[in-house]
Amino acid sequence: MRGSLTQGTSLDQTPANTLTSRITVSHTLKVIGAGFALLTVCLIVARLVGGPSQPHLARAALIFVGLWLVGAGVNMWVGVAKAGYSVHTPGDPEVVLVGRLSHLRGVRNQAAWLYRSKGPSLIGTVAQIPTLTHDSVEYRTSDTALAPELRVGAVYPWIDYYWQSYHVAMVLAGRWEHRTFTPEAAHYFRLGSVTGWQPVGAKLPEGAEDLGVREGAWDHEHCELCRARIGDLENRDGYVDPEKHWLCRACHDRYAITRDISFVIDD
Repeated sequence: MRGSLTQGTSLDQTPANTLTSRITVSHTLKVIGAGFALLTVCLIVARLVGGPSQPHLARAALIFVGLWLVGAGVNMWVGVAKAGYSVHTPGDPEVVLVGRLSHLRGVRNQAAWLYRSKGPSLIGTVAQIPTLTHDSVEYRTSDTALAPELRVGAVYPWIDYYWQSYHVAMVLAGRWEHRTFTPEAAHYFRLGSVTGWQPVGAKLPEGAEDLGVREGAWDHEHCELCRARIGDLENRDGYVDPEKHWLCRACHDRYAITRDISFVIDD
């Protein structure tokens, strides 16, 4: 499957895609709306029973708070015990995008990206992986604020979470320079029980123990697509882009030269 990945591209010319046919408001927003409706009912009943006096309205507000707390508790229990939601979900309210995939090649995980050629891509999950292309897919994401152009009927290329969205972007950008890998100094640190390293001059992770700089310790890189090691005596050459992503010669020749993104659907 070759060609560029852009929004609005025909489904048959891109990797597995989702076609947004309906956008539904998240369950959280529905619960908030139900709360406002309950408050309105309490105030109306209080006004009908006791008139517009302040004590009756205050009592109605207290009744509403009690009912709201009970309802919120039941809602949380159902979500955690029955639907598998976590107790704490950070970020923006969750939105459900409903659509269908044009094909299922490369659809392996419940988490996936909706690729945007301009700006950040959306990350989200599906409850289960579809088995047929005409199956409806409910894609849950909290990233819709990143896509102001999102609308009913929009088409987004689907990238399985095995990959990162930048893998597609870097191949399509086509800014590769042939380079022979040369070992460099690395700044080592220990964070908890894990020892890591990073480029010299970069800020250490918070709470990390500084283990010092080791000359020549950054002795290899890995191809972003196939994870082949670059830097060994028999494989010192590779290709690097301005963001310092490396490709081995084989992946560069197969994908980068022609800007081929079929790796996202190859098994």
